[in-house]
Amino acid sequence: MNLKKLLLGGLAAIGLAASSGSAATNLVSGYLYGTNNWSATNVYILNGFTYVMSNSVVNIEPGTVIQGVAGTSVGNNVVRDFGSLFVCAGGKLNAIGLPTKPIIFTADVDDVTDPSDLAFPSRQLWGGIVLLGNATL
Repeated sequence: MNLKKLLLGGLAAIGLAASSGSAATNLVSGYLYGTNNWSATNVYILNGFTYVMSNSVVNIEPGTVIQGVAGTSVGNNVVRDFGSLFVCAGGKLNAIGLPTKPIIFTADVDDVTDPSDLAFPSRQLWGGIVLLGNATL
């Protein structure tokens, strides 16, 4: 990942050492410009709304884990900032996993090594992926 380019583009990214010692945790939010390469050796946490802008690309390696945070709430109403990835019109998301190395999009509270850690159905744990195109409404 070209961190300098991402920070100049308005992206807030902070690399923290993960408990395994080999992977880094990257907090991602804001606007992504240029080419962004997300590696399977790292974990990416969508910390609020994240936008892949027009003419920008996010390449995600097979085996990469992307986690989103839950939104801020007031009482029973979630009001903003779910960890979400918006691919804007003209932006590109290249994410092709493999059967042995899937790309995992999930909540930050999910332990991806434990398939039974979240009850089914678990809702409102992260925002999701939104693909925006040029269709007429």
